[in-house]
Amino acid sequence: MLHVRLSLMRAKSGQERALAAAIDELVALYLDQRGFVAAYKLSSSDDAMPDIGRVTVWRSKRDAGAAAQSHHVMAKRAEVLALLEDDTLLERSFHAEDGARPLARLVQRMRLRTV
Repeated sequence: MLHVRLSLMRAKSGQERALAAAIDELVALYLDQRGFVAAYKLSSSDDAMPDIGRVTVWRSKRDAGAAAQSHHVMAKRAEVLALLEDDTLLERSFHAEDGARPLARLVQRMRLRTV
């Protein structure tokens, strides 16, 4: 079962670009971490709340935790936190099942039927 971490936040006024860049740099640090699967930077699709965030996918909760404790990741995370409006950080972790495998089986079955 995969492990997913979701972080949503709002930049201090005037710090939106700096925060987006810091998130990119943080995600780049994850690329070399054991168990890293994927990452996405999020931006709100409406103007109601100019939130930004990230989703990271890991092979296990242990891998995600180990990456979070690395010196470089902790330093970059501190930089991210300094750019946030107070009390706007929401972080959650989830267990995730890989939905691609059932979808791939369905596509394969559909192909077999159309032959």
